Amino acid sequence: MIPDRLYELAFAYKKSKLWKRLWDTDVFAVERESGELAYTCVMGRLGEHCGVSAYTAEEFASYYRLLDTVESGVPEDQPSDMLSAMLVQKCSQLSFQDGDLLSPDEIEDVRAYVKAHGIRLSGKRAWPQFERYLPHHLPWYMTDRDDQERLADVLEACIALGGILAGHKAPAELGFSDIRREDVSDVPLMRKIDGAYVLHSFVPLPERMEEQFPEGPVPDPAMVRKLKSRFKKGALLCEIFWIPTPVQDDPGEAPCFPAVLMAVQEHNGMVLPATPVRDADHDQKELLGHFLNALSELKNLPKVWKVQDMRTCSFLKPAAESLGVKLELCDAAKLGALADAKEGLLDTFMNSEMDGDELEDDYWDDEIDRWEDELDSLAGEILSRSTGKHNRNTGFGVRGSSRNALEEDADIRIAPKRTWAAAQQADTLSEEDGKLFYKLWFPLLDYVNKRFKVNKKLKKMTGVPSLDPVEVKAVADYMWTHSGVISDYLAADGKDLPEEHRQIIAGWMHCAKGMFALERHLKDGSILISMDNEQVYKSVGIVSSWREMFMFSECPVLFEGTLIPFRDVIISDGLVIEQRMRLGSNLKKHLKELYLEAKQSGRIIARL
Repeated sequence: MIPDRLYELAFAYKKSKLWKRLWDTDVFAVERESGELAYTCVMGRLGEHCGVSAYTAEEFASYYRLLDTVESGVPEDQPSDMLSAMLVQKCSQLSFQDGDLLSPDEIEDVRAYVKAHGIRLSGKRAWPQFERYLPHHLPWYMTDRDDQERLADVLEACIALGGILAGHKAPAELGFSDIRREDVSDVPLMRKIDGAYVLHSFVPLPERMEEQFPEGPVPDPAMVRKLKSRFKKGALLCEIFWIPTPVQDDPGEAPCFPAVLMAVQEHNGMVLPATPVRDADHDQKELLGHFLNALSELKNLPKVWKVQDMRTCSFLKPAAESLGVKLELCDAAKLGALADAKEGLLDTFMNSEMDGDELEDDYWDDEIDRWEDELDSLAGEILSRSTGKHNRNTGFGVRGSSRNALEEDADIRIAPKRTWAAAQQADTLSEEDGKLFYKLWFPLLDYVNKRFKVNKKLKKMTGVPSLDPVEVKAVADYMWTHSGVISDYLAADGKDLPEEHRQIIAGWMHCAKGMFALERHLKDGSILISMDNEQVYKSVGIVSSWREMFMFSECPVLFEGTLIPFRDVIISDGLVIEQRMRLGSNLKKHLKELYLEAKQSGRIIARL
């Protein structure tokens, strides 16, 4: 609940029109009764985003970073650096918005205040909004009393400053300067004397401190033993990256932006599966665990990890030392594949259709659109002071989602049991063979699960109309890593099967498991390329074709799966995990070349 005093000060501030006299970089300090300094930025000179931000001395480092990022220039097609700068902002802010950008609760509060005080809201950006910015969180309701009191002190000082500046031709006459200038180290101080704020003196700007990042966790000893002897050659490009799609556990808490540890193989541009972690600042073990689990799926592990920022470098240092991996801090220009993958991930989450409550998703869309507009106008204001033109568009398009949509970083595709068309499809098994596959498949899985107790809760799969694909895949994956169990099954439960059926099952010991790229669809199957050894396969679906299973995905697309023989064709085990990543242009080109070379030389593998 916003106190009436803040609303009173907000409307009085708007009447002062201080933003018409100051630029965002004309920073000044407000001395509070406690002695704390609140460094203040006034926004709105360009007539777009109108607001006031209050930073403590410690928080002001986030504003320095924003200034540096805007000044350095960010390509419009690669907004992630600007996004990262916005995601670490920490301040208390008043802004004036259009009413449709406020939440229902905020609208109710404002309406109650203006009705009680006879205020009429009219024109654009007439509604006051009070928000708290926290690192890696969506700007949220300002509920902390100290934040409210700090902003109230700042607004009172701004109102007084508006009256002071009204009698001067230019703020520069009173010592206001662009803090980006090298010769500016002090800023004007507003101090309360005899109950009123006055321009008193000057105070130093907070010192620019190099950001320090804590080291990440030490990996689990069991994982170290599993991986340490497998590092052979090559390099892995790594970076911790925050996704601009907010998730929320508690409606009363600020939605947070999850992080992933992006990892890309340098030699082929392949992106390792990246699982979002909701609160990576506190759940560092979870972030590292997902990274090492993805790494463990590779046969030959890269013995060099290349990073371009100190956050990722510090985070990976203990793991690299434990595993005997070389950690290199490189110039960003040398990690182009990482930039492509990072922007691809951002694009995936910006454009993917997410499940969730429609009204809630619309609200997130509006919130982030508003944030985008604020970022664009702020960057423009900063640059306009230098260039005299507002010619910068730093906006980034993002959309919100439900929490569940984010946590599903990979979709498990299980081939659905459906009715075949009357005419047999050339890119699937026949109706008879499709039914035969499931008739042979589920009893084998039941045998594996019962004997090795992979999932004690999963009692039976044969004949069950609805199964959890995650549970089924866990049993299947155990079998593929212990393929000798297939022989045991044929000698036990499968000993009385017809010989033709026994031969089909025995053929499954000759499987190809790993990460694949679905490169294209053909009339009689789809082209799959192994990301481990670059072998090119042609495969058909069981009941649904590959085209149907990935109907909403643009080729090429990465997936994790297992290819097995069935009579004279190649199918999957019916369980594949799509990796929701957009591939870079270089990798797409490489995959196309692999297919064309295999086609011309007759090396497309159609049988196992």
